[in-house]
Amino acid sequence: MSIQNDVERKMRDDLENKEKKEKKKKKKRLLFLLIILLLLAALLAILNWLGLGLGGGKGAGGDGSGNDEATPSSSAAAVESVEDPEYFDVKVSGSSYIINDNSVVDLDTIVDSVKGLKDNYIVRITNDNATANAIDDLKSKLEDEGRKYITEEIKTEEGASDTDADSEKA
Repeated sequence: MSIQNDVERKMRDDLENKEKKEKKKKKKRLLFLLIILLLLAALLAILNWLGLGLGGGKGAGGDGSGNDEATPSSSAAAVESVEDPEYFDVKVSGSSYIINDNSVVDLDTIVDSVKGLKDNYIVRITNDNATANAIDDLKSKLEDEGRKYITEEIKTEEGASDTDADSEKA
C-alpha cells in the first residue's frame, strides 16, 4: 500500500507542478502583453506630442475643437470679404509713363504711388507703341513690389483690340 500511496503522491505532485508552471506561463504572458501595451501607449503619446499622431494630421479634419459648424461659416466670410479689383492705369508711350491724370512721370514715381494702394488694386499697363525696355522695366519693378498687373494693347485703327490676358502676374 505504501507504494500505491507513493505513486498517487507523485502523480499529485506532478499535477500540482504542471498547474504551477501553467500559472507562471499565464502570468508571464499577461506581463508581456501589459509591457507591450504600455510601450505602444508611450509611443503614441510621443508621436502625438511631436504632432504626428495617428493619420499624420494630413486629413481634412477641423481644428479639434469639435465645432465643425464654425469652419464653413468662417471660410464663407472670408470669401465675402474679398473686394472687387480696382485698377491703377499706366499708359506707356515710347519710353514715357503716363498715369491716370494724364501726367508724365518717371518709373520711381509710379512705384511710390502703387506702394500705398490696397491689395485689391491691379496695375493696368496700356501699351501705346511703347519700347520693350520701358514695359519690361515697369513689369520688373511691379514684380519686385509684389503687385499684380495686366497689360493691354491700344486698339488699332481697324477696331481690333489685342489684350494680353496671359500677362496677369501675382
